Amino acid sequence: MKKIHLMVLLTTALTAATTVGIGATVVSTPSLMTTENYVALKRAITAETSDLQLACGSLRGPDSHVCRAENVASERVMLAELDARYKGTFRASREAMLARIASRFDVDRSKCFLVTGFQRDNCIVAAHAEKSRSLMAVKAEG
Repeated sequence: MKKIHLMVLLTTALTAATTVGIGATVVSTPSLMTTENYVALKRAITAETSDLQLACGSLRGPDSHVCRAENVASERVMLAELDARYKGTFRASREAMLARIASRFDVDRSKCFLVTGFQRDNCIVAAHAEKSRSLMAVKAEG
């Protein structure tokens, strides 16, 4: 009787140890794309953005500032969405959502410098208010 009890205990211990070992090897979530594709897409996004930044160089004044802000914002969003697709996690998709909000704010704020005086002040306040509303909506979602 003691031998059977000892064998059951030993078998249970080995099964538990094996389960823990297998669980430890599967810690991260599987990627939704290959690393090579991820790196290639990341390089393509960066190259495209740098080409567009050079095109913004032909503009002058506030238009140049808006053009550059739009390019930086689109790069930020594309890279965040790429990370979300690559990682496939809730955290990465939430970071992509926050990147969209921050990018929209940066572009809206840069457009405020196309006007002057009271209109500029109202524009900046409206951009901040929209960003705050968007962030509150994200927090309300969970």
